[in-house]
Amino acid sequence: MKTRSVTIITLSAGALFFCSAINLAAQGTLNWHWDFNQTLYSVNPIDVIYVHATIVNDPSSSTDLTHGSMMSWGIDPSYSQPPYQFVFGPSPGLHPFLDQFDNLDLAPGQSLQFVWGYLTPIGGSVAPDTYHFGPGSLSFDSSSTEYSSGFDVHVVPEPASTSLLVVGLGCWFTRKPKWHRDKPRALELKPLREPK
Repeated sequence: MKTRSVTIITLSAGALFFCSAINLAAQGTLNWHWDFNQTLYSVNPIDVIYVHATIVNDPSSSTDLTHGSMMSWGIDPSYSQPPYQFVFGPSPGLHPFLDQFDNLDLAPGQSLQFVWGYLTPIGGSVAPDTYHFGPGSLSFDSSSTEYSSGFDVHVVPEPASTSLLVVGLGCWFTRKPKWHRDKPRALELKPLREPK
């Protein structure tokens, strides 16, 4: 009796393993990644920055990357908060971000560009400096979570209005005034000499 129960358990375990292997083969291998399109933004202190990213289903995948019923995303909270307010997606609210992935179905080798979010200067202006934003995370349904690299925002000071005025006046004074320009000479007609 003991031999028979061990054999049945072994056969059951073997059948379960075989069915699991068939299920994994049917699902295929999914290799995908994503990252920000730019790793450095050079901006003025009052600029709003739109951060674009791209999802790629690697050509080595044997299945499509699709959006299931669950999706998660986030930003690494361990970096220091720069003086910007960050909003996911192309406009405020949850739906504009999610709407970008409604019809997600990327075959191996295909990619999708999307708006990760936008940064608005807190208080309307940011002090000139370089600010770092940590990596983001993105996950679709049962697929693994993928992490991006971070990106930097380099804020350069706007030229002072006095400097612009001085440059403008300098250009105006260096041009040649109208009254000093050479006047075009009228064509002088000489009478024809009569042949001798």
